[in-house]
This record gives sequence, C-alpha cells and structure tokens, in this order.
Amino acid sequence: MRAQRNSSRGYSLIELLTVMAIIGVLSLITVPQFISFQRAGKMKTALRNLTMDLRTLRQKAITQNVWTRVVIAPAATESTSSRTYTFTQSADRGTTWTALPMRGGFGGSTTNVVGQGSGNVKELERAVFFQTMTGYQNGVIIFQPNGTVGTWDTGTSAFVTVTGTVVLRTQWNVANNQITLTIAPSGQIHTAAIHV
Repeated sequence: MRAQRNSSRGYSLIELLTVMAIIGVLSLITVPQFISFQRAGKMKTALRNLTMDLRTLRQKAITQNVWTRVVIAPAATESTSSRTYTFTQSADRGTTWTALPMRGGFGGSTTNVVGQGSGNVKELERAVFFQTMTGYQNGVIIFQPNGTVGTWDTGTSAFVTVTGTVVLRTQWNVANNQITLTIAPSGQIHTAAIHV
C-alpha cells in the first residue's frame, strides 16, 4: 500500500513579502485620503451645527417674542475662545440679558461635556475656529421677534439691521478650509467655501 502524500504547503517568504508590499502601498495611498476626508467632515459638521444654532435662535426669538443673541469672539488663530459661542436672551428689548440654554450646550450648572447638557455655551469642532466677523459690533448677532437679524450699535445705543459675515477657518490643509456665512437682515444664511 502506498502512503498518501500531503499536498498542503505553506506560503513562501517571497509570497508573504509581496502581499505585505501591496498592503503597504495601498496604505500609503488610502490613509492620507481618509485623514483629509475626516478633517473635511469636521469642517462640514461645524458649519452644519452653527447654522442650525443660528436658525434655532431666530426661531426662539419669533416664537417666544424675545430678543436672542449669540456672542462670538473671532481670532486669527485657533484657541478655546475662538471656538466658543454663547447664547443669551432678553425679554426687555436688550436692556438685560440672561443665559439661553441650548440643546447640546454646556456651561452654567449643567455638564461640561461638549455635546451634552443644555447650557448656553457651545464649541465648534476641534481645529475649526471663528476667524473674522464683519457687520456685527463686538461679535454680537441679535435676532428680534419679527425675525430680523442685526447687531447693537454702540454709537447710537440701538439695534440696527445689517448684512454681516462670519468666517469659519481651519489650519488643516483640506479642500474648502475657509467657509464664509453671510447672514441677511431677513435671517437667510448663505455659505461660500474656498481654499486658502
């Protein structure tokens, strides 16, 4: 009787090295693209959250018959303060302002975990910050009960409607790393993205 030969054999060293080289080349191509995609996603998320918050503020002003405002502190570079924006409301036409809790906010006596709680402070995604603002004095955007948007003119001590802009920026080298939000006096928000 003949002994049966076992025909199974392992992979050779050359075959293993070839597969590892192919995986390495694919990693060099796909990992940077994935990182760029992830960073661009953070920029889009920051834009979506900010526009949603601005629309929510306008809606609260209309439905609750109060003035609402958001205060932003833009800066040339990213910092905690240049990522943060704060919400307040006034029932006496801007004489006194009180904290306006927003879903997902933090601060006050609520949790300090970003994305949880209902405080009156929010932060943009990490590495995304407010770079500049035009039209709004002292970084203040005010929404009136009739739906109009403007700012507080410190010279005349009165509310004025303006078309203003808010620029979001990231230092990452991704497509559309700067987004400009233009807010019309009627409350419409338009966006334009560029790479700088």
